[in-house]
Amino acid sequence: MLKKGRSYYHLDYHLIFSTRHRAPLINHNKLFIIRDICGQIADEMDFKIYILNGYLDHVHLLLTIPPKLAIANVVKIIKGRTSHALPDFYWQKGYGVFVVERESFRRIFAYIKDQENHHRNEGDYEDELNNLAS
Repeated sequence: MLKKGRSYYHLDYHLIFSTRHRAPLINHNKLFIIRDICGQIADEMDFKIYILNGYLDHVHLLLTIPPKLAIANVVKIIKGRTSHALPDFYWQKGYGVFVVERESFRRIFAYIKDQENHHRNEGDYEDELNNLAS
């Protein structure tokens, strides 16, 4: 649980978004740059990213944001700043966001950490979203 002033909150989210047309644009170097930019944004906007990882055409973030921030604004800023920093790199419109309950936090963290192995052996981005939503 986090505290800001006299307010306490525990708002963890699993956030997912993909490259435009799900083009395989994300390599290790770009993922490093995306992590760096997102870390800067988190510091500026006062939220916490626990893990950020991805695979070829999408990224996952496990984060917590204070109640004063709207998840849509956080996504807009992350997508805007990262796409401007990387040449010929564009995000698809939209995103997936799921509330993470405390009991699921470690499982989701491990899932995000293991993205490369997961996608090497299993389905694509659409399958992944459908599985997470069910």
